[in-house]
Amino acid sequence: MQSEMPSEFLKQLSEERLGVIALGSFVGVLLAIGLLRSGPTLKTVLTVIGAALGGAPVLFLSGTAEKWLYPIALLIAFCIGATIQALFNKRTVSQAGIIKPTGFDIEEIFYSIPFATTPSLTIDSKSTYTLPEQRADGFKIKFTTISHGDPVKWLARGKLKKQ
Repeated sequence: MQSEMPSEFLKQLSEERLGVIALGSFVGVLLAIGLLRSGPTLKTVLTVIGAALGGAPVLFLSGTAEKWLYPIALLIAFCIGATIQALFNKRTVSQAGIIKPTGFDIEEIFYSIPFATTPSLTIDSKSTYTLPEQRADGFKIKFTTISHGDPVKWLARGKLKKQ
């Protein structure tokens, strides 16, 4: 009986079912990638739900009795896509800010979210400065000349700490 089970299962996988599973899987992976790249804000989550349950997928599924397979395939593919992206995420993130020099003392800047290692730091300023310390959670800056009215912009790029 066990040898009959795979052939019976394959007989039940009609082109229609395979199509619905493929559509759900495709949309699920795309939604996982989009959500993880943009961050889980309320606006993003609502957009993901709207994309998953409305629009083109609903149009394609309107004439099939196999609609029930779509959310299952979507959820499974979303979970797989999110897991893969979380495990192998190699992207860098950026954090930026503006410093208004108050004097010639050392000023300490903290990143809103610490990096995994010391990030690449770029400072755009007409003032001259030294960086006595750079860390994964921030940096120290000492201005040697200050160009008044010129904001000092900084940009840090690196990988975030794993939660």
